[in-house]
Amino acid sequence: MGWHGVHTLSVAVQRVVNVVLPKNGLRGPLPEEIKWMDKLRTLSLQQNAISGPIPPAWSSLTSLTTLDLSSNMLTGPLPARFFDGVKRNRDARDKGAGLRTINLSGNQLWGEIPYTISTLVSLTTLNLTGNAMSQELPEGLFSCTSLKTLRLGQNKFTGPLPKALSKLSSLMVLEAAGNELEGEIPALPTRLVSRWPLWMRRERRRALLLAAYCISPRPSLNLD
Repeated sequence: MGWHGVHTLSVAVQRVVNVVLPKNGLRGPLPEEIKWMDKLRTLSLQQNAISGPIPPAWSSLTSLTTLDLSSNMLTGPLPARFFDGVKRNRDARDKGAGLRTINLSGNQLWGEIPYTISTLVSLTTLNLTGNAMSQELPEGLFSCTSLKTLRLGQNKFTGPLPKALSKLSSLMVLEAAGNELEGEIPALPTRLVSRWPLWMRRERRRALLLAAYCISPRPSLNLD
């Protein structure tokens, strides 16, 4: 039951569970009042003209599993309080509970990835492509061991890829081209490498230089 793009639990229980409004010409800031939708599971507002920051008060959305705010005009840093607030998935009793998909690509977000992201142990997809995110990748990111897709391209991340990358045993897609990463390439997750064509597995240097799955070449990048 519900209205266009808005779904509720039932006729009798008018609790919003899904808000799916892509390409609706939505403008202005994200309403903080969404925080009261405590049963909200999916929030998809991609390809609109929404601006301003992500409200830290959304930390109360403990039922959220999918957040897609891609291709808008969001600004500001990722609120550490938001990730800390939805940490229900760390202690979830039911399998698969918790925030699983975050797509914030194609915005104007800046700053670092908050250390509190380490609490999202059910997270399978993180897409931050095409923002202005910066600083080094936090070790906490690689505590999200359920990650299958990690897209960080076209930002301003610096430093090396952490050795903890190898802990992401479920990782199948890694994109981090178009940053300012440097240093040695750490051991890559076996599942990720196994998806490469055979010629890429045999010619690791060439594969990485082509940045087919990983990072853009820089003069200071050590691929040995």
